[in-house]
Order: sequence, then structure tokens, then C-alpha cells
Amino acid sequence: MPESIKLPTHHTSRALQTVDSSLQTNLQHFSSRKFFELEQTTQLLSEFVKNNPDSIDEYISLGRLFRIRGYYRKAFKLHRNLLYRPSLSKKTKAKILTELGFDYLESQTSDYGQDYFERALGLHRNLESAEEGLFLSYQRRNQYINAITWIKKICKRHPEKKSTLARVYAELSLAQLKNKQIKQAKKSIKKSFKVSKEEAFSFLVRAQIELHEKQNDLAKNTLQSFIEKWPGYSLFALKKLEDLHYETNSYGDFGNCLQKILAHHPNNSYVHHYLANHHIKMKKNDAAKTSFQEALHANPHNIHAVEDYLHFCLDLKEIDLAQSIVRGFSLALKSKREFECLSCKKSFAHIPKDCTRCMGWNTFRVRYRFEGP
Repeated sequence: MPESIKLPTHHTSRALQTVDSSLQTNLQHFSSRKFFELEQTTQLLSEFVKNNPDSIDEYISLGRLFRIRGYYRKAFKLHRNLLYRPSLSKKTKAKILTELGFDYLESQTSDYGQDYFERALGLHRNLESAEEGLFLSYQRRNQYINAITWIKKICKRHPEKKSTLARVYAELSLAQLKNKQIKQAKKSIKKSFKVSKEEAFSFLVRAQIELHEKQNDLAKNTLQSFIEKWPGYSLFALKKLEDLHYETNSYGDFGNCLQKILAHHPNNSYVHHYLANHHIKMKKNDAAKTSFQEALHANPHNIHAVEDYLHFCLDLKEIDLAQSIVRGFSLALKSKREFECLSCKKSFAHIPKDCTRCMGWNTFRVRYRFEGP
């Protein structure tokens, strides 16, 4: 290997570790440091394989990197060319076929990699990555019965993945409900809860079935349980719960229902916001003000609560209060503002003269990072 690009062994192993740890993570969720590490690792592996054309693991890892970054055609070509090498063992062929399957799966092409995963399992019967890929291929094409068969097999070795099995049962149940197969939908959702009572999607599907069956009280309890268990995802359930109270001519009880939820979870900004709007409709303006203030105290960045609170104040002609809300929201936004370098994705609290990582100049954009209630 030429001296100018000699790579110590520990650099190569670190590169491989970076790829493996990143495989299940979507690129858009990487921190700026992870993004920059992917750039460096891609360059590192590219140089390595140029000077080590007989290597296999490094080629596979480079293909994975291309796939993670969205270069699916490059990943596919690289992995496909590996199959033409002579004297490959069955295990290695299975590994390469699995990577080709993931190339198809992530690019949502053809059969989502089903053929490659099946060929890989034909060569290496218990290759876990191929089993995982085949399960995902079926799940993403809504072939839930086949998906359940494979996730059950995976759960035997990895019991911690039972929540995934519960979710697929819930997805099957929702599909059956849409096709008006009510009995089958009920059976599937029961199986979902039998596997795990901690899968959020299962609660929503059960509520849908109860609504379809006009079991309104059961649906209310299910939606209320969902909001209490998963406050960060409660907007959809709150809307459903409000609509249900409207449809059953019990909107007056909606406020009591929200108060019960807040008794256990007083910091849910979404619930405070819905309670404020309920007070407005019930002509309780003072109570509405209090609920809006509680909503913004729990989450100052709840822009929908800010918008409704502003309209409420303007309707009451309370201009000073409206101005104070705008000032408070502006200050809250500044606390979440950061400047991101477009070249290397490094973030800064204040805009610098140039990027301290890549030395880029005038390459920054403003970003805001928010959290749920």
C-alpha cells in the first residue's frame, strides 16, 4: 500500500463499527457529529478498498454506508459485483445477498428484497439479518400474515422484540377493520394485547374497533388510557376523544375527562390546551386563561396553544396580554435556536465567523429544536 494512504488497522475497525452502529438509524436523525463521521468513514473505506481490491468485509461496509446515505444504486452495484468473485463461501454469499436485499428494501424497489433474503436463507438457514430483512419486506408491503410468521421466529431468539410482534398484529387488525372483517380484526387486536400491553398503536386500533362497534364508553376509556400512557403522542387521541363527546352529545363531560387526565399528568401541554378551548366553548373565559397559561408553562413552544391564546386575547380586546404572549414566545424560540453548518452539519448556539470544524464561511442556516410535552 502506498505510504501516503497507509491506514492503521484500528482505523479500519473503527470505520466498520461506525457503519454497523448506524445501520438501523435513519440519516435525518443523526447528530451533526454522526453525519460528519459518516463522511469521513466513507472516504476512509473508499481509499482502503481501492488499495485492497481483494477485501470483502470492507466492500460490504462501504456499500452499507452508501445505502445509509441514500446512494442506493451505488450500494447495489458494489454488492452485486461482489457476488461475481470466485471461491466465495456459502456464508459469505449469504451475507452479500442479504445486503442486496436491504438495498432493495430501503430503496423500496421491486419486491423490497424478498428474493435476495430468501436466497440468503437458502444458503445460510439461520442468518438473523436475512430473517430480519424478510420480515421487514413483508411488513412494508402490508403482507402481515407472512410478516407475523417471521417476527415470531425472531422473537424466539430475541424476546425483547415482542413489542414489534404486537404492533404487526395491530397493523393486521387495522387492515382487517378497513376491509370490514370485524371478527378477524377483534381476534388480531386481542392477540396484540396478549403479546404486549405496552404497544401504543394497539390502543389506537382497539379504540377504532370500539368506535366502529358503537362501544363509546369503552372507546373513551381506551383513548384516555392512551393519553395517560403516551403524553407525547396524545394529539390524535385527544381529537378523537373530543369528536366522540360531540357525537354522543356529552361535550360537557369532555372537560371532566381532561381534568381526570391532568390529575395524573399535570404537565401535558396538549391536554391543557384542549381544556382551554373547551372552557372557551363553555363560556368560561377565566378558566380558559388559566388553562392556556398552564399549557405554555408546561411547553412554551406549543405553537398551536400560542396561536389559540392570541386569538382568544384579541377577541377579548386584551392587547397588552397578547403582546406579552408574543414576547414570551419569542424568548422561548431563542432558547431553542441554533445555527447549523450546511457543509458538515455542526451546530452552534451563536453564529460564528466560520465553521470551526470544516472552516466553511457563510454556510449557516437557522434551526429550531423542539420537544414534546
